[in-house]
Amino acid sequence: MSYLKVEKLSIKYCVGMTIAEMLKVIDKDVERFDNEEQLYDRLVALDYIVKVEYNGMFGPYVFLEIAYEDDTSKNWREILGIIENYIK
Repeated sequence: MSYLKVEKLSIKYCVGMTIAEMLKVIDKDVERFDNEEQLYDRLVALDYIVKVEYNGMFGPYVFLEIAYEDDTSKNWREILGIIENYIK
């Protein structure tokens, strides 16, 4: 008998936005390179974020990996709020 057990550890998502919004994120990141938190810093500061990637090369998306047990609507409101506030 096997004692192997498969568990979900994380889930990958992408948050889509317009090209103009993605360019705004990238422009803000360049402006804030040395002094302030970039979008990446704000998102990885959340305990439940496993990985964040974006650069516009694969389209206007922020790619996120979230711990499986933390994939909740409350956390998504926080994530989307951070992204929306950064774009403003």
